[in-house]
Amino acid sequence: MKSGPIRRLIAAAGLITLIPLALSLFQGSVTLVDAAQRGVLTLVAVIVANRIASAGVRVMAQSMDREAQAVTNRRSTDVAG
Repeated sequence: MKSGPIRRLIAAAGLITLIPLALSLFQGSVTLVDAAQRGVLTLVAVIVANRIASAGVRVMAQSMDREAQAVTNRRSTDVAG
């Protein structure tokens, strides 16, 4: 499966946000249960951010496609008329 640059960027940001959690876990300042809960919250945040970004890209692509279609239609009517 191919993943686009936005998806990779969001995944990398999610991994980076887990670094302080891992350090806290190794230092013993966070229990395993708390670390697991925070990890799940990070995963959910990454999934939500990915879906929002995908929807935004899809909306922009559809908008650009409609605009390109409108320009094409204008050019064809200008040439015909």
